[in-house]
Amino acid sequence: MFRMNDYIMYGLTGVCKVIGIEEEKFLDYPQQSFYVLEPVFSPQMTIKIPVLNTIKNIRPIHSTDEVKELIQKIPDLELLWIFDERERNNLFRQMLRNANCDEWIIVIKTIYSYKYLDNYKGKRLNKNDDEIFKIAEKLLNEEFGFVLNINPDDVPTYIGECII
Repeated sequence: MFRMNDYIMYGLTGVCKVIGIEEEKFLDYPQQSFYVLEPVFSPQMTIKIPVLNTIKNIRPIHSTDEVKELIQKIPDLELLWIFDERERNNLFRQMLRNANCDEWIIVIKTIYSYKYLDNYKGKRLNKNDDEIFKIAEKLLNEEFGFVLNINPDDVPTYIGECII
């Protein structure tokens, strides 16, 4: 269970601060506890999620040491390209929802590699791959940026400097 002022990753929203835990009753459902979350990079928004219904899409943010370890693993993570677009789209979207940084990195690394290969061939990345790439990059950069206390836009440069 999370406490007030904990920072967590929530679904595809990204880094959030737990700003409250409230008891509420909605419609015909029994009263239950809800986390009140404030997305760090969209502080004007508030999200309420049931405390008991968050096992899959909520987790604590990584520590600084964990982020640095993840960055060092990037060169060793394998690409995972699936030629069937629908199958690839389904798998990559599931990997985004898993809230696993290793999987986000694999998605980013794979799509990035094929994006430049396609550009070399004079093609453009398809819409689904581009959208998935942007979501994965946003989630990873926001978490790493928050943990490392740097601007999320500076995370790719930071990673590049660490693994060269």
